[in-house]
Amino acid sequence: MRKLLFAIALLLSLNIHAEEDEHEKLPEGILSFNYETEEFSLKPNVLKNFSISYAPMNKVGLLIKVTPSSLVRSLDETSIFVHQKGKFRSVIVKVQNSAPDFYLVSCNEVLEGSEIVNQGTNFLKTIQLALEEGPSEGHGH
Repeated sequence: MRKLLFAIALLLSLNIHAEEDEHEKLPEGILSFNYETEEFSLKPNVLKNFSISYAPMNKVGLLIKVTPSSLVRSLDETSIFVHQKGKFRSVIVKVQNSAPDFYLVSCNEVLEGSEIVNQGTNFLKTIQLALEEGPSEGHGH
């Protein structure tokens, strides 16, 4: 229950406000967000509280082997979150093959040195969408 309340509080704080000097204040729990690359970093307590975990990329030939919990599916795309140098970002992938406990995916980006998020992807997607919304598109107060 405590995790759920913290999640609600964090998500509510994702309503980004522009300060008077036009420098944006990041929501509590977010260390950084780059609008160009859409990369963001989280405070260590957020990673721990939401059990966000990642593992080294497992390549099988040209494909990447991921767990079912690594995939984020929306109506028109499938993606994974990668972690590199303390930052997270979403990468669009195409499922090439599947088994009960893993998927083989391909992508058009070089991911060498990245780790694949295998737990907490839906939470990361929620944060990403809220951050991308930006201060002018949100329902600011």
